[in-house]
Amino acid sequence: MSRLLAWVLLQGVLWLLLALTSWSWQSQVLVQIVLVQALLIGYRFGERCWHLGLSLAVAAAGTWALPPALYLGIFLLLWFIFGRVDRDRVPFYLSSRHSVDILAPQLPAGARFVDLGCATAGLLIALAQRRPDVHFAGVEQSWFWSSVARWRCRRLDNCRIERGDLWHHSLSEVDLAYAFLSPAPMAALWRKACAEMPPGARLISNTFTVPDQTCSARWPLPGGRLQTALYVYQIPPMPPESVAPSSAIEPVVAGHWGTDATAHRSAQAVATCSAS
Repeated sequence: MSRLLAWVLLQGVLWLLLALTSWSWQSQVLVQIVLVQALLIGYRFGERCWHLGLSLAVAAAGTWALPPALYLGIFLLLWFIFGRVDRDRVPFYLSSRHSVDILAPQLPAGARFVDLGCATAGLLIALAQRRPDVHFAGVEQSWFWSSVARWRCRRLDNCRIERGDLWHHSLSEVDLAYAFLSPAPMAALWRKACAEMPPGARLISNTFTVPDQTCSARWPLPGGRLQTALYVYQIPPMPPESVAPSSAIEPVVAGHWGTDATAHRSAQAVATCSAS
């Protein structure tokens, strides 16, 4: 219903623009086609109605004689805000409050938790406020959002933000790694987690599963289509030839993270995920 109301509102704005400007009938048809497309995409994937406004702006830009430098400026601005989305293939996602409600009581005291791609650090701030006994960190590659996240976390002693590429961030001292990325990097992220995180540590993925791996726990997220569940994957024991030294971090054992029978992989899966 909200999308329908937004559609009606934008139609009113459109006809007002048509009355105040001299758009050709071809431009009017183009705008209508783009709006219908945006409405269908929003309905299918649960996107918010700002897609309609964005599509209207795109269609309008095609009918106005805008200076070429403006497009370059918009591109640079988007690059500054969102970073190399074309390389990482990770859209801008924000975790819901339901993720916080589920994770907060599950975190073991003293655990080290990192959010890989923390954006505005909303998840970290909520968790850090609820769980002052847990150490939180966030990694964000965007200059803009990492600055925003660092400023928002400035008064939290148990939360720090690092600007950088998650693929270059070491997970060797992490007990719980959280990610809300996309399907594209999940296999590589699992290989990185298995190669760096200590046995018994856990990778938590919002919505997107690790290919060919069975999660040790699955926690459904109420409502919404963009965020369906939290998938928990326990890092399996290392094969004998790559056993970590005795000084390695002790595995996390507290919390309702699934039984040992479902957490441990087969020997073949262990060998596969341990390969870098």
